[in-house]
Amino acid sequence: MKLHLKRFLCLALIASLLLPAAAGAEAEGERLKDEETGFLYTVSEGAAVLLGIESDAPVRILAVPDTIGGIPVRRIGNDAFRGMADLFYVNISEGPRVFGDGAFADCPMLSVVHMPETLEEIGAETFKNCVSLISLTIPEKTETVGEDAFAGCIPTFTLNLKEDSPLGEYALRSGVAFTYLPPC
Repeated sequence: MKLHLKRFLCLALIASLLLPAAAGAEAEGERLKDEETGFLYTVSEGAAVLLGIESDAPVRILAVPDTIGGIPVRRIGNDAFRGMADLFYVNISEGPRVFGDGAFADCPMLSVVHMPETLEEIGAETFKNCVSLISLTIPEKTETVGEDAFAGCIPTFTLNLKEDSPLGEYALRSGVAFTYLPPC
């Protein structure tokens, strides 16, 4: 009888130590909404991942903050703003390092995107079918551009790259027009 009681107490102690960690892990992946801005997000490894936006009116101008709920924004999630028919202008604050796959795809009115200097990676199909997008200046830190990131953009679409950007090779392979910007 004592042996069963000892085992039970040991298991209860172990469970009490593990449950708070499991509860924290669930809370970290929870889908949240910033009531002030309408941004939907989740928290992963101490940073916010934007999942989209809830709005009663069509969103034409989108200002992506560097923090949300006091948490730094490091990623714009896959398909976060896909298919926003009225989206015209996007200004992304310094902070996000990754644009997930399809993050701004199928936004036919999207014409202007101000990219953060912190951007390191543009996912696959990020700007696919953004037929009003004329040009983008890719930040110097950006080293990776996913497959078909600019597929379906108008034929006169141009990437503006820093002089030593490794993305010139990407543009050549994918058939995207590009120009090198003069050094500042």
